[in-house]
Amino acid sequence: MIFEIKQTEKSYRLIQFKLFTILFLKVLSAFS
Repeated sequence: MIFEIKQTEKSYRLIQFKLFTILFLKVLSAFS
């Protein structure tokens, strides 16, 4: 149970990180 919650948290963080990276790259290309 606890392990499952940790796994979900991990994948959620990974998705969040990917979205942030995409956003950051878009901002960079917009200013360059």
